[in-house]
Amino acid sequence: MGAFTIAFDIIVVGALALPWVFLVIHLFFSQNESSLKKLLGWVKDQQQPALAGILLFAIAFPLGSIVSRIAQDFFDDDDLRFLRCGFG
Repeated sequence: MGAFTIAFDIIVVGALALPWVFLVIHLFFSQNESSLKKLLGWVKDQQQPALAGILLFAIAFPLGSIVSRIAQDFFDDDDLRFLRCGFG
């Protein structure tokens, strides 16, 4: 059951990171934005919500894995000295 919890957490983190990825694409890679709009238009033209869900899952899981790993590496404070001394 723990594996499902971890996978769900990763998907939630990835889904929350998607708007930030789209914002970065819009701000820094505006010439590639038209291909992203074309892809989203293709998904909308298919009129299949399952396809949109699968694509969202396929993007959210790896993105969540990346963001979770980076957050753990940079913001995990288990190695701080005062926490091991009994102050935390």
